[in-house]
Amino acid sequence: MSDINIPNTPGKFVSKWRAEGPVDDTTIEQWKSEMSIESWLMVAEAALFLDAAELFEMISAKLSPAETATIGLVRRRMLGDNKLESAINDAIDIAKNPDTRDLKLEGRLRMERGLARYENGDIEGAKD
Repeated sequence: MSDINIPNTPGKFVSKWRAEGPVDDTTIEQWKSEMSIESWLMVAEAALFLDAAELFEMISAKLSPAETATIGLVRRRMLGDNKLESAINDAIDIAKNPDTRDLKLEGRLRMERGLARYENGDIEGAKD
């Protein structure tokens, strides 16, 4: 029988939490390091989608302001909200503020804004 090597992913992190958690902050920091997961946002998104509410709450406290704004948008989109333009613009402002700058998230949020505009029929606005 072949051995299947499952990559270290945020979903695997949530599975580990379900199997071994709840655990303390030091332990989840260790898991993140062992799994080479670069961002708590990735784990927060997996916890949100995989309905791991207690883990989500624990991870949420570790998010930067730009990550917090981003996970708020992810949650709203997940709940079916399609009026996201204002919230996306606010999140972009947070991501590009010199005190809370996050270039990766700024790019992601700009893509989210384009997608939201496209989904709402604003094809030209989606190109911005």
